[in-house]
Amino acid sequence: MEELVSIKRNILAHSPSTGKVIFETIARTVGELKEDLNRHGFNLDVNFKEDDRGHKIEHTYKITEGQTQVTFEGDNALLPTNIMYEGRVTNDLLILVTPIKIDHGILPYKEIKRTLKEIFEAVPSFKEHIRDNRGNWTQFTTEQLNQILDEYNNNWSSGNVKEESCEEPCRECSEGHREKKNKFSQEYAMELITEGISLINTGISVLSSLLNLKSIIHISNKDLGKIIEEINGKQW
Repeated sequence: MEELVSIKRNILAHSPSTGKVIFETIARTVGELKEDLNRHGFNLDVNFKEDDRGHKIEHTYKITEGQTQVTFEGDNALLPTNIMYEGRVTNDLLILVTPIKIDHGILPYKEIKRTLKEIFEAVPSFKEHIRDNRGNWTQFTTEQLNQILDEYNNNWSSGNVKEESCEEPCRECSEGHREKKNKFSQEYAMELITEGISLINTGISVLSSLLNLKSIIHISNKDLGKIIEEINGKQW
């Protein structure tokens, strides 16, 4: 195994919480450099906290060498040597310590997209809910897609769908509730047609009555069309 050679070099290190610190080191690896950074007041602790969504959030950091723009991975990684910077060779390093948060409850883009596609195929009403209230989900970021999954897990899975009042028009009511309203509206409309056919004899259009009914109980155009087809197919 080749023996590592120690090089005395200057380090200009910076982090948002510590600021700028200059020190000398003979560190050869990232792990040895971390020990020096700790001694000079840089907090390299890693901890985990749970947010209000139940996601485990890792509070950690990344270490980047500013001249080469290399982000160090692993304590055994060797520090760069003989860096060409501004026309000269140097072993001095510009070290940037940046705090980061990693949400371990967030799925990667491909995985979350595949998961949502499966959910939408199994629960079309949820897909319609997202389309009506959020827009085209295929154009969303990874974070936005994970928010949709959170909404499904919190409000839609296991039949846990929030009920909405029908007293006022409600665009955000659940599909299950909307189906119940549509069923009611179709039954009510057919009852109105059957029992109120005498309206035709008085010169009042059944279609006009239906259009008025649509504005009151929020029946969809599709269901209204079905009812009109049923009217046209009846022999009165």
